[in-house]
Amino acid sequence: AAAAAAPVDAAWQLVAGPAEDAAAAAYGVLREVVLIASRLAAHDARFRLGAVAAMSLLTTTAGAASYRAVTGYPWGASYARVYSALFKAPGSDVTRESTLRATVVINVTYVFGVLVFAVLLGMIGEEVATQLMNLRSGKGPVRLSGHILLINWNSGSVEVIRQLAHAQGIPNHPFHNRPLVLLASDDKDVMEKAVAPLRANSSLQMELHVRSGDPFEVGDLQCVSAADAAYVILMYPDLAERAAAAAAATSSPSAA
Repeated sequence: AAAAAAPVDAAWQLVAGPAEDAAAAAYGVLREVVLIASRLAAHDARFRLGAVAAMSLLTTTAGAASYRAVTGYPWGASYARVYSALFKAPGSDVTRESTLRATVVINVTYVFGVLVFAVLLGMIGEEVATQLMNLRSGKGPVRLSGHILLINWNSGSVEVIRQLAHAQGIPNHPFHNRPLVLLASDDKDVMEKAVAPLRANSSLQMELHVRSGDPFEVGDLQCVSAADAAYVILMYPDLAERAAAAAAATSSPSAA
């Protein structure tokens, strides 16, 4: 029995080695493609679902074509066999094939499918975790319409926000009950600390969202729904204060 199994083992080694190398190379290419696609559609859930469906169809079709080439089975039977192996259908087995080549095709297809779904599920899981973290930290996108958008931050921003909050509570005022969104390149924690007394003032009925970002970046403007804002107030940033702070930060190591 051992002597009879030796040729089979040798043939398996000859076929399995190149197959494993090809699967590893394909996995590397696939991973790069998926990562690029995830960056292009980081906030589009429909794209991610479409990517999963497309990769499932592509993997099944490639496996069915290979299986049909080595076995001569019709397309329907080849699709059914590869599908059952990829998705672990009840009763499927990747070791019960009539030829060695068919066994190699089924196993390589199965391993490649596992890698595909591992990458895709990892990508989706990472983005879900990122979105949850953004929501908890208040850094996620603001989905509003008809709001007031205040751009930039300076020494007079707190007073401007106080006046806008007061106007929000005046009936028939254009700003009545309109949420206020602040977008500035300053640190979010610093701005939140500055407006904290306004939030604590019970006499001010104010819905305020603070986001840190560059007003000249399209992505940051989309994050605050700038295109759907009813009013946009542009404030001049304190460039002198920033220059002084940058100069102090630059000179502090040498002074030390």
